[in-house]
Amino acid sequence: MLNQDTVKLLSELSLSMFTKNFFGIFQGAISAKLDHEHFMINSKDAVFDNLDDKSFCTLNMNKPDYRWNIASLDAYTHSAIYTNIHEAKYIAFGMPIYTTAYTLGHDNIIFEDYFGKILFGEVPIYNPGDLSTW
Repeated sequence: MLNQDTVKLLSELSLSMFTKNFFGIFQGAISAKLDHEHFMINSKDAVFDNLDDKSFCTLNMNKPDYRWNIASLDAYTHSAIYTNIHEAKYIAFGMPIYTTAYTLGHDNIIFEDYFGKILFGEVPIYNPGDLSTW
């Protein structure tokens, strides 16, 4: 049984991230750690602007079963994060389309907002095809 407060929280967060283009229709993943062995994650056919109970599934990190087949393709990554970073409670994976497109023609991401400038300054963009930059 899914916790309704957690479903509501993730649904609201997902809608907010969707409207800001962090999630596409079927692109991204959002999850919450429920206890030391379980977490809930969106299903692979979830539509991020309208998540409900049926959009999530609960997975056991130690005993994969049939539910892993309907879960987001990022479930294994989320499981590894929860297993190795015990303090992690929530994970949201998004790929902003405009940021992704920006990286195709630039070498650095330069933040315009105050916190971005203070915390990150400039972030280099690595070219996955150029192994010398790794």
